[in-house]
Amino acid sequence: VAGTSGISTQDDALDLTAAGALTVNQLIDTVAAVNGADVRLSASVVTLNQDVLAGTTGSVRVNSAGGVTQALGADIIAASLELLGTGNFVLNGAGNDVATLAADVNGTLDYRGAGALVVGTVGATSGVSTRDDAVTLTTGGALTLSQAVDTVDVAVGADVTVVSAGLVSALANVTAGTGTVSVDSQAGVAQAGGTAITAANLRLLGVGAF
Repeated sequence: VAGTSGISTQDDALDLTAAGALTVNQLIDTVAAVNGADVRLSASVVTLNQDVLAGTTGSVRVNSAGGVTQALGADIIAASLELLGTGNFVLNGAGNDVATLAADVNGTLDYRGAGALVVGTVGATSGVSTRDDAVTLTTGGALTLSQAVDTVDVAVGADVTVVSAGLVSALANVTAGTGTVSVDSQAGVAQAGGTAITAANLRLLGVGAF
């Protein structure tokens, strides 16, 4: 549309649903000042070629039947991120910045964020779960597992890889079945009593107390 680029609202929620593929080639921005609002994207395949900005209070939910890809420099900035659906969810842009992540996907999950991250509850989704598919979480700050990370479907499982520039706090179970749990932390690891890491192998790397 002449004179119009992308989609913006004034702290109002945005819901985009496509019967086929959804490609974001221009900015999506629900932030009027700093607050923002929810962004919901639903499609057969989601491709992010530009930023999705939901501010300090908005949540981004992506429900895709064929996974998600993210171009270099196309970042998600929001209070929380909920990932649902099938296919590989590859959101490894260095500028991603969400406070809380939750995912329930039938495919691999690769998320990278610039700051601290909590694996928690977003909407109706708690923790991170896949169906025998690998999970990779990379953070530029502390990583807190407030809800479980589980890659096991029936009994197989898959690798869970964590790379964190800050302290990794395991406040919930990590279950990888026959997979390997790998933790690379530059500030050590703290595990709460009553939680368990269940995997074929455990690899610990980095600096600090483990």
